[in-house]
Amino acid sequence: MVTKRKSKKKQTGKDALLTIGELGLASRLRRLSDRLMRDVSKVYAELDIDFEARWFSLLYTLAKDSPNSITGLADSLGISHVAINHTAAEMSQAGLVKSTRDRKDERRRLLSLTIKGKALVGELQPIWKEIRRATSELLDETEIDFLGALSKIEKSLNRLSMYDRVLSGKKGDELPTVQIVDYRPAYKKHFKALNLEWIKAFFKVEPIDETYLSDPNGKIIRRGGAILYALVGKEVAGTCALIKYNDSEYELSKMAVSPKYQGYGLGRALGEAIIARANDLGAKNIFLLTHHSLDTAIGLYSKLGFKHTDNTKYGAEKYERATVVMELKLRVRKRSKSRKKI
Repeated sequence: MVTKRKSKKKQTGKDALLTIGELGLASRLRRLSDRLMRDVSKVYAELDIDFEARWFSLLYTLAKDSPNSITGLADSLGISHVAINHTAAEMSQAGLVKSTRDRKDERRRLLSLTIKGKALVGELQPIWKEIRRATSELLDETEIDFLGALSKIEKSLNRLSMYDRVLSGKKGDELPTVQIVDYRPAYKKHFKALNLEWIKAFFKVEPIDETYLSDPNGKIIRRGGAILYALVGKEVAGTCALIKYNDSEYELSKMAVSPKYQGYGLGRALGEAIIARANDLGAKNIFLLTHHSLDTAIGLYSKLGFKHTDNTKYGAEKYERATVVMELKLRVRKRSKSRKKI
């Protein structure tokens, strides 16, 4: 007796991610990335090359610029320090990457390719050429400038993150009443706490940070500067400092807003208040030092009127993270002449 096998029904259901439109963008991009990574990893495996596709960006960058710091790699690739460290650990275990200490600064760790890593780059060159050709062919089939569109999306997110876009819509008319007040001894701890939280999220705390944050009254206020706070109710939600550089120039520095209140415009309110205070003090110029990766902050400073200037001005070397210098020329207020009484 011959038994008939039940034929498997072909899956014809709709792609779940396609049905949810814009909401599935991140998931679709992740799925596409995973798919391309799997296929390229299969190519390496087929050719008996012990290399993972997810290592490509770090290997390629180190081949062009080595040795390089963790911070430098994170900035150039636009990914987190944690991701760099994780990938570097895997590649180090495979004998492709080595880690050394910077002779000029023992705190900095530098990554570079090993002899094996450099040899692998040479071996991979012809394969990368074929991957580039195949990718170009794939993109041509879309009949759109896919890479150009991707660049535009990335630039838009640098200008305003998805986090800010979502919360700005969610908060709607819930904007809190913000009060800008001067430094008080009771607020000293908030000046340090808010700034340390911000610095540690993106960079490392430097000696000059500790100098200002540990003694704001002595290092800023008594030297002719100012520290302002943004209060929401009785809660300190943000802060910003105006540090005297000389008799006519001041530095806008140490601006930090609690993550809880980001997206409410507190940064702009603090910036405008600091500029007004500089005007009151008779300043002719305000400058600031920042990092090129902080697009949202740079966008805010531009809206406040700051312009990019020479990166070697204003002692930018005092901060390791200072790669951008901006300045704002202030209108000098003319004092009105009092009329003599007859």
